[in-house]
Amino acid sequence: MKETVVGLIKLIACILMLMYAETHYFAFLSHIGIDANNLTPLVRELFVLGLYALMMFIVYLMYQHHIKKDLSSYKRRLFPNALMTVAYFAVLTILMWVVSYITGTVAESMDITYRGISFYSIFNQEFDFILLSFIIRRIILMPFMLAAVYVLGVYDLANSKSSAIFLAGLLAAGITAIGMSGNVLTIFFNVIPYFAIFFALSYIYHKNHYNIWFSGVTFILYSMFASLLIERIT
Repeated sequence: MKETVVGLIKLIACILMLMYAETHYFAFLSHIGIDANNLTPLVRELFVLGLYALMMFIVYLMYQHHIKKDLSSYKRRLFPNALMTVAYFAVLTILMWVVSYITGTVAESMDITYRGISFYSIFNQEFDFILLSFIIRRIILMPFMLAAVYVLGVYDLANSKSSAIFLAGLLAAGITAIGMSGNVLTIFFNVIPYFAIFFALSYIYHKNHYNIWFSGVTFILYSMFASLLIERIT
């Protein structure tokens, strides 16, 4: 019972941090004498990057046993594991394209606005520190944190490891729905891709001896390269 309560507190704390930390970050800084309006874009970006590094550190502290142990296991067979992760990325990208296409088609037939999952476009931009910071925080750190929190957090609480696959997707969809506007049907159709992607990441975790690095690195690759792969297959 104690472990369940602790696991639930860790999960809720991490979710709230990922949802609201960036939103309230500069308001907090203003209370300690740092006015974001007076910062240059470069300095502001450094502050934001520092926030993401801090959030990653907190997630690591919450789930360090899994992250450290799984990294050691992942590195022992690094090359084949990396190849397997690339294969997962390709399958995940195709799966998400199919899910988005079907969901979008059905939503359109019902006259429902479907937004789908947006992709980051980084390869046609001039490389500078701002872009590097964006890649680090939004394409590397955030996907890994989301995979760690939604997958590890749910598996720590679930009695059945099989049901945890479904629950991870359901949790991600539910949290995403909180920030969406529209009627129930609009929100339902627009959270389907988020359910699908975290269901898939949880399944990858389950099928690879509960190693979070397979899911985390797969999601990083998806965040960075999915738009390029989809352009190739469409």
